[in-house]
Amino acid sequence: MNPEFENLINREINLSTRITSKENNLENYIEDREKLNQEISELQKKISVLSKEKIIIQDELTNSEKSYNISNEKIRSLDQALAEREFNFIVLSTPNLPEDPVSPNTKLNVAIAAVLGLMLAVFIVFFKEFMKEE
Repeated sequence: MNPEFENLINREINLSTRITSKENNLENYIEDREKLNQEISELQKKISVLSKEKIIIQDELTNSEKSYNISNEKIRSLDQALAEREFNFIVLSTPNLPEDPVSPNTKLNVAIAAVLGLMLAVFIVFFKEFMKEE
């Protein structure tokens, strides 16, 4: 065979393998692009949902801030009204210090202790009599 012909055949084989390799790469790139386009569309849907949620949350925040400010104003006005309110006190009589100092009444305490002791003793006697077995 002719060396040029063999060279051309080898070159054709090399080119055909390169072409198939490039075609495979192209198919892979197309598949990747489709996957990325799907991801992009899903992410855009998520972005739209999240932006709606953001608007709702911002509205709730502004409503909460308004109610907070209104409550604070009510508290301030009530505090101010309470501070401005006059309390009229009438002193009926002036306090006096007692002439004799207040101290325990020892005679009365001893008498009460004696009566309680006597009652306790009677109770113990009755209880012992009740608990006796006959």
